[in-house]
Amino acid sequence: MFLSLALVLVAVAGLCWISGLSNRLRPLPLPTATYTPLPTWTRLPTETPTITPVPSATATPEPQIIPAGAVVVSGTEGQNLRLRAGPGLTYATLRILEEGARLKVLEGPERADGYEWWKVQTEDGQVGWTVSNWLAPVVP
Repeated sequence: MFLSLALVLVAVAGLCWISGLSNRLRPLPLPTATYTPLPTWTRLPTETPTITPVPSATATPEPQIIPAGAVVVSGTEGQNLRLRAGPGLTYATLRILEEGARLKVLEGPERADGYEWWKVQTEDGQVGWTVSNWLAPVVP
C-alpha cells in the first residue's frame, strides 16, 4: 500500500511538472514589512487663557404695580376702564376712567373673576377697584 501511494504521488508530481501546474501552485512570496518611523511631535508650550471680566449691563427692573405707587390707565384702545365698588365684575360701576387717567394705588392685588384687582384712588379722591390689565405703573 505504501508503494502504491508513493507511485501515485510521483505520478501526480510528474504530471504537475509536465503541465506547468507546479509553477502556478507554488506559494507567492509574502511582502516584507518595512518600518517607517512616525514623525515626532513636539508639544509647544501653551498659554494659560486669561478670563477677562465683562461688565454686565445693569438690568433695570420692570416697573410693577405696588401699594402706595401710582398708575395710569393704559391700553384700553378707546374703551376706557371701569372703576368698580369692589374687586369683581359683579360690583357696581362707580365711574368710567379715561385713557391716561392717573391713579394712586391703595391696596391689592386681589384675584376675582380671572383678573387681578387693585384698590385705587382717583385724583379727585374717589376710591374704587379696577383691573391691572389696563394699568401701567408710573416710575417715580
